[in-house]
Amino acid sequence: MNASGPRDRAAGFRILQQGHRRACWLVILLLVPIPSWAKTHALLVGVSHYPYLDYRWQLEGPTNDVELFAEVLTEVFGVQSQNMVRLAGWPNDVTSRPTRNNIRRQFARLAADVEPGDQVVILLGGHGSRQPANDETNDLEPDGLDEIFLPADVKGWNGSAGRVEGAIVDDELRTWLSAIRERGAFVWCLIDACHSGTMVRGGGEIDRQLPAAALGIPSTAQPKVEPQRDGTTLDPIRERHNLGLDDAADGLVAMYASQPYESAPERILPWPDGRPHGLFTYTVAAALRQHAGPLTYRELAAAVTVRYRAMGRAQPTPLFEGGGLDREVLGLSAWPQRPRWLLGPEIATRPGHYPLAVGALLGLAVGTKLTVFPPTGHNHSESALGQVEVVDVDALKAIVRQQRFSEAGSNGPPALPIGSRCTPLDLDFGDFELRIGLQADDGTLWPAGAGPADLEAALSLASTAPNNLTRRVDQTADAEWFVRVRGDELVLVPASGWSDSAVPGEPIAEAFRIGQRSHRKDLSQRLSTVLQTIARAHHLTSLETSRQVNSAALSIALEIYRFRDTDDRTGELVAWGPHGLVLHPGEWIAFSATNRSPHTVDLTLLFIDSSYGIRPLFPRSNHSNRLQPGERAFPIYRTRLNDATLGGESVVAIAVKAAGPIQSFVALAQPSLARYRAQQQTRGQRAGSPLTELLERALYGAAHRRNVGAMPAEDYAIAVLPWITRRPAPTAAPPASIPR
Repeated sequence: MNASGPRDRAAGFRILQQGHRRACWLVILLLVPIPSWAKTHALLVGVSHYPYLDYRWQLEGPTNDVELFAEVLTEVFGVQSQNMVRLAGWPNDVTSRPTRNNIRRQFARLAADVEPGDQVVILLGGHGSRQPANDETNDLEPDGLDEIFLPADVKGWNGSAGRVEGAIVDDELRTWLSAIRERGAFVWCLIDACHSGTMVRGGGEIDRQLPAAALGIPSTAQPKVEPQRDGTTLDPIRERHNLGLDDAADGLVAMYASQPYESAPERILPWPDGRPHGLFTYTVAAALRQHAGPLTYRELAAAVTVRYRAMGRAQPTPLFEGGGLDREVLGLSAWPQRPRWLLGPEIATRPGHYPLAVGALLGLAVGTKLTVFPPTGHNHSESALGQVEVVDVDALKAIVRQQRFSEAGSNGPPALPIGSRCTPLDLDFGDFELRIGLQADDGTLWPAGAGPADLEAALSLASTAPNNLTRRVDQTADAEWFVRVRGDELVLVPASGWSDSAVPGEPIAEAFRIGQRSHRKDLSQRLSTVLQTIARAHHLTSLETSRQVNSAALSIALEIYRFRDTDDRTGELVAWGPHGLVLHPGEWIAFSATNRSPHTVDLTLLFIDSSYGIRPLFPRSNHSNRLQPGERAFPIYRTRLNDATLGGESVVAIAVKAAGPIQSFVALAQPSLARYRAQQQTRGQRAGSPLTELLERALYGAAHRRNVGAMPAEDYAIAVLPWITRRPAPTAAPPASIPR
């Protein structure tokens, strides 16, 4: 476009750098409205232990994912525990192990027990891989490979049978799911495993995929990709129907964790004190827990991508298929009542500390402050008792510490009543520092002071630059970006990885080559400039606030429209398709922004390209950016795309409740904090507002507190609209469809 052992837990996080080829499995088959008499069944499978495979291929996250998703099903959707079957880890009870026979038996049980209108929720978490496809005529695999999910008792390649012994093949899974559908039940099935495109990874994450060699599949068994009729080879981006779902099959959606050239990792979540989880499973759970109202499946996919960008990840992007994308999740037109944020009893060994039965999935972080109110029904129940601060948090729960109270006796503040209600006082967005590691080409991370002398000196100077936005880390799992040494050359690699497959639309990694060390006298300056550029864009997207469960918050709807030519004034909405929002060079596009809140707002739009440049889109000169309730600004920044930037791009919207002079943040795209401050004063921006302080801290390293402070969450909103810009790819032949 032109335009409580955090360290030892992190140390236990294994790093596997693996090559991949095809799209990652994470499938969600989602449902139609539920009759009042219907039941919801759940089969949750987490394969962490593989007794027949090398220790390198053991996982931790799938078992944690089963626990996490069981909590979400229970607390958000009211699924009863007696209707859940869990096959996870390697328990003494052999019938509870996630083996092939146990998994197959549970699928058969569901197909026999369900009745019309029932729902079935299925989670399969573990390793995925590929094997040569069979010769069935109705099993069209354009690349000659079947996707396989690996149960705990998988043993490897059986040459005489021509298959991986013990694996579950995509064709089998399709048949098992069809048997449940044919009984009139609807299925929500998550498969968190991967066989993605080759990645150049920074480290700190585990990919849920086994390369063919690890299963003993000989290279001679790998099929060759034959040219298509037009002379091109198959583009893996187009091969998306891994389960062969018919797009016209109502009530079915298959959502995969990532695009074919991306990875589906597991990592420590929440960072840095959480436990390993599948990134996609964790993010889906967070989206379901945090959203204030009903979601369609298309919106769920978008919400997951937005959260990835808020983590500073350019990838992955969810991939999906099926005919039920625009149905509401679980058929619910109204979200169930959420559990209240209630305090438990004071912890005996930690005076003044209390458990809170919500955690990072609802946006809490260490340092978040909450206001405490008496339990429901108490006299003066709406009079605040005081505040607590989060001191420890994981995905589902937190520990809070008393801060101050309206009444305090001589022996300190009174104990809080059990069942006291808590609401967030302000939002905590972290330290706004891009965590950088110095890495050898083989993945070795050098602690501070242990790397090459010239690089240590350059990084030291860069980290002491005015308004620095980066921090050196010594653990691979802690880093968000790596300065990687390749002989005499330096490159920057994100922890989420670059793809080195020749797939159109991939981020242009050339933009992140620092150059040759021996020929750069300005090495520290160059490092500082590039790192600061990345950090500013990263921190801006991390401010996205839709994770706050607050129906009164401001709401801005962002959309992209595509135009046939310069005479087309109406345009066509670019819908969230199988590969997310996808744009191509040569297209005419424009943006639309609608104020869906009941308040008048001042709106700013900023464009972030795939090379982390930031440009202002709205307001343009001499145009008002104040929108009344329900008002739409369209078209915004009508332009023609070129191939100057390809890959993940986004627009960030900053909306502030209108009060006094019009506010605009277009100067955030400028590199000078002094210029930003001067322009805001000219436009009447109130000096020292919490939002101004937050943005200055995020983009320029200004020494302000990290909390938004006194500005209520409902007074502003920051939203992100992500898309992928890539060149069009050849079309592959469609695969066989699942029976309807």
